Amino acid sequence: PGLFAFLLNWVPEAAAGVAVSRLLPRLARRYLSPKETEALTLGIPGNVVNEMNLAVSDLADLARQSPALAAHFERLGDDAHAWLSQATQLDGAEPFLSAWDDFIARYGARGPSEIDIASPHWYEDPLPLLQVIAAQLDAEPGAQRARWRAMEAGRQAAFEKLLAAAGRGPLGGLRRRLFHRLYHVLTEVGGMREHHKFLAVRVLAEVKRVLYPCRTGFPACPDGLERDGLESPSHNDTIAEMLVAAGKLDKPDDIWFLRWPELLSIWDDAETDWAAVIAPRREALAHYQKFTPPVIITSDGETPSVSYQIADLPPGALAGTPVSSGVVEGVAHVVRDPQREQLSHGEILVAAYTDPGWTPLFINAAGLVLEIGGTLSHGSVVAREYGIPAVVGVRGATQKIRTGQRLRVDGDRGVVEILS
Repeated sequence: PGLFAFLLNWVPEAAAGVAVSRLLPRLARRYLSPKETEALTLGIPGNVVNEMNLAVSDLADLARQSPALAAHFERLGDDAHAWLSQATQLDGAEPFLSAWDDFIARYGARGPSEIDIASPHWYEDPLPLLQVIAAQLDAEPGAQRARWRAMEAGRQAAFEKLLAAAGRGPLGGLRRRLFHRLYHVLTEVGGMREHHKFLAVRVLAEVKRVLYPCRTGFPACPDGLERDGLESPSHNDTIAEMLVAAGKLDKPDDIWFLRWPELLSIWDDAETDWAAVIAPRREALAHYQKFTPPVIITSDGETPSVSYQIADLPPGALAGTPVSSGVVEGVAHVVRDPQREQLSHGEILVAAYTDPGWTPLFINAAGLVLEIGGTLSHGSVVAREYGIPAVVGVRGATQKIRTGQRLRVDGDRGVVEILS
């Protein structure tokens, strides 16, 4: 029954939302300006990533209400769980801590590279999330909610203008009915595009809690997980710990280098030297992690070079694909590992790529520059929804731009200038 309901409801609804998000702007271009056409697809309700980011901003607003807690954020060190434990003793911290538990229970399975089961997630290491909140304390209270309401109002205004413009002429009534239907589908199911990923990472978190000890290499699991029925097994009950105790593995994270058939057969295999099997796989991982992926790979394995033709490109400027309109100047912050690096409010995020685990960084970003991506890639979509100028496909951006340099990001033309 569950699979039948999934195929009958979620698949066609999500597909319809994705289709309409592309079709409606294409049809609306005839009647609206580029900015109005873009506004038509912003502030769509039901997107779990947007809801998560708004919840992060709400946490910052709650933390700001307690002077003792706000001061405690200034002493945020490397041990997130020790910091949270100390926060329980502070006056006025209870509203924040209660909301924090709810947040981790719902979103704790997320994190950078979250579909890699071996990567740390927020329920294991919440420090990056706390750093985002700490940086957000300097922002105006309620700023993210206000920006979201402004996008909703802008979307509705663009839609009303579209109806008025498209309703003229002999076929105006038919066009109005068509746009009404498309807009209804967009606002009802357009936000579902992130649901399947969210479900997948929550399932992976359940699998990981069976396989791997939460405490190994990371702080202890927060209590919030257990409140949502996500009970974490005890330290010695995980598969990895039992394999170490049985002498099959040298350390728990060796489990990530086993293939599925090997994991099934390892218990009864008394001959294989698993350390000898795992060692070259570790070396291969370290080797391949140093590679820089090409911007484009065709289905035939070709990697064609990409060039941009931009009129009047300023000398020394970097060219890319404009994906979110607007022009902004600010200080660059090159982020390679969102687990260890965070943005201050108003900085321009420069990275190789982003995924949903990066999106809390967008709360503080004034602009976005990515080496990899296109109009419909994750970073591009989130940048438009946050109303921040963005240019993607900028080759070598993380090597050519240094943290602290001042940039001008032109999200209308696809130009990034290094000003200092």
